[in-house]
Amino acid sequence: MFVLKWLLLPAMVQGALDYPYIGVPDGASRSPCPALNTLANHGILPNSGRGITAKMLQQGFMYYGFEEQDARLLSADFIIRYGSSNATGILSFDLDASNIHGQGLTKTIAIEHDASLTREDAYFGDAVTISLSKVNRFLSAANRDGILDTSAVASALQREAMLSYLQNPTFLDNFDLAAEFSALHNTGFILMIFGGNQSLSDLSNLKCTVDAARSFLLYERIPDDWVRPQPSFRNSQVVALVAVLSNLIDFTTPEIFPLQTAMAYVAVFLSPAVLFTHHFATKSVLLLQQFPKPKKLFIYLFFLVFELVSFILIASRLLPPIVQNLIAGTHWFLFEDCDYKVFIGVAYFYVAAYTAELLFHANEMQLMLVLHHLSTIAVTLSGFLVLLLSNDVLFKLLVVTSGTSILLHAAVDFIPHIFLCLRMFNAPYGITRVFGWMSVWPLTVLRLLSNTLFVAIIVYFSKMVLKDLTSYFFGWTVFLSLVTLVLLTTQVWAHTVYVAVLHKDAKERREEMQINATDASDAPCTRKRHDEKIATSSAQIIASSKFLP
Repeated sequence: MFVLKWLLLPAMVQGALDYPYIGVPDGASRSPCPALNTLANHGILPNSGRGITAKMLQQGFMYYGFEEQDARLLSADFIIRYGSSNATGILSFDLDASNIHGQGLTKTIAIEHDASLTREDAYFGDAVTISLSKVNRFLSAANRDGILDTSAVASALQREAMLSYLQNPTFLDNFDLAAEFSALHNTGFILMIFGGNQSLSDLSNLKCTVDAARSFLLYERIPDDWVRPQPSFRNSQVVALVAVLSNLIDFTTPEIFPLQTAMAYVAVFLSPAVLFTHHFATKSVLLLQQFPKPKKLFIYLFFLVFELVSFILIASRLLPPIVQNLIAGTHWFLFEDCDYKVFIGVAYFYVAAYTAELLFHANEMQLMLVLHHLSTIAVTLSGFLVLLLSNDVLFKLLVVTSGTSILLHAAVDFIPHIFLCLRMFNAPYGITRVFGWMSVWPLTVLRLLSNTLFVAIIVYFSKMVLKDLTSYFFGWTVFLSLVTLVLLTTQVWAHTVYVAVLHKDAKERREEMQINATDASDAPCTRKRHDEKIATSSAQIIASSKFLP
């Protein structure tokens, strides 16, 4: 019966095939390739996954929609790669024969590759078993309608390549052009066979549903509502789709924290830039002489602008991936390249700005404020040194993410600086009072949340990300904990200061209202005496006038 099925299959592939899902029997052979495993799970290839001939594999490729000529060439290629002669002299192979990781000369013939959408890298020991976390990451790239289009698929593949780069020390040695082509070809194949008979003339707009992708990649099962692409497609079209995906992906090894970039920021800090800032501040203060305490006003305005911009950048670029990873509890962590640049740029501002204030205003600053600035500068410069000297990418990620909590602690100071500027500008009391209130408890809560974020990040990295807790990890954790403790002390001090300022303003407001009320009550009496005085003077003038009879 099995032989009869294979004799009849060439004619059957032209129509609607119905091969019910059988599953994986005990002792079956399976490969790292979902497409081959799915064919075996439905009995289109031998369900055992063993003794597969070129003819069987050709019919399997035709089942997916390849034209007969291309299916014949692909099956011949597989047999040459993985086949061996059986007792009858016929070349055949078992599915697990394809579990050959690309190493050395085998790079050009291996279909198993790093940065897979469904399997862990071979470095981690098992590249055959389906990885639920990887499949779910891929499916999460779909839009709200549950659709995976070309752009989403490309983005998911690039994400896996980045994660492999971060966590797999052998990735750069194994992921060459052949592995890259294999990854792109396998990814494009998903869109080709599950595109729902879309026009293949526009390869950039192919798409498939999350349900279809989940069935195929996670359960290795053909969806019940699947419709084979019509007409059949050529492998050259899949290769063309590879080109489309390749244009959407940059597989260039990412230079996280490029040495030149970090050195440039440090060089600027060590240059006379801070002194120029000091000179600029001195000149600017002359323009603010009409206001009380012009030097303080300039500092408040100077910090206000950059703190507000920094807060927006942190909230929009740095916090979302951090919170996303903390909530999901994933074993990986990923920033976009521009997010690193945001962190470096924001951190450099605080080094330059706080240093400028210390040079410009230190003799008038209170001790707690000096400690606040010095601790923030220490964290930032230490972070720069790590970025320059360390080759541990995951440790650099720890420095950036934990340092973000420090930057957030500093960035929320835009709230009290708005309050202090409004006071100096004699803004309406109601508006000033609102920002004054926000500078007390809401600000304290935000700072406590940033401290809590630091603790959560340390716990997350120690349990989920870092495989080995080195002395560098403990050293950085202790150092940042001490800084956080200093910042916590300064925030308690700042809280009491703003409470005192609010009470002072409220007291002055009450006294002013009392004075106004007193003036208002005295006004009628004063007006009456004024009118009586004018009337008396007028009577005297009239009485003495010579024109009166």
